[in-house]
Amino acid sequence: RHGRLLTIHPRLETSDRHDIRLVHEVVQDAVNITGMTDVPWERRTRLLSDNGPGYISRSFGEYLRLVGIRHILALPFHPQTNGKLERYHRTIKLDVNQTPYDVPGNLELAITEFVNYYNNRRYHKALGDVTPSDVLDGRREEILERRKEVQTQTFQRRRLYNQQLESSRNQHEVSISIVSHCC
Repeated sequence: RHGRLLTIHPRLETSDRHDIRLVHEVVQDAVNITGMTDVPWERRTRLLSDNGPGYISRSFGEYLRLVGIRHILALPFHPQTNGKLERYHRTIKLDVNQTPYDVPGNLELAITEFVNYYNNRRYHKALGDVTPSDVLDGRREEILERRKEVQTQTFQRRRLYNQQLESSRNQHEVSISIVSHCC
């Protein structure tokens, strides 16, 4: 599982977006980035897409079988099926669209920086509060185990501190009561 790793590709013009070669390039790029062909077939990621002509063509289906990707077609007129992608679009719009860009290069840079942040520094609750890069690089379990160790040590220190504080309070109360009886 590659856990929400984002890749960005140049926006395809409306007339080009059904060109199967471009769709193949995008999927092949994702396969190369994730190293997915090294993962056993039953654990490989799946491609969720809409029902656009480029995605339902026979050659695209054959290509996906060749690289070992299972294909899931979203239900027509049902945006909830593509919920993760829709949420990503909302997130990037909230982040990147806050600034007006005069030069296309500035917008491209902002998008590149956002993708870097999203993949390498933004913790994802659904992934156990690790980054997509942590999942891709196989660090997730190690990070979660280390967090558990730190949590256990913190609880032990807190318990010891609270015990010492309680003991100190009890000794203070005893000394006050002795002083008040004496005088």
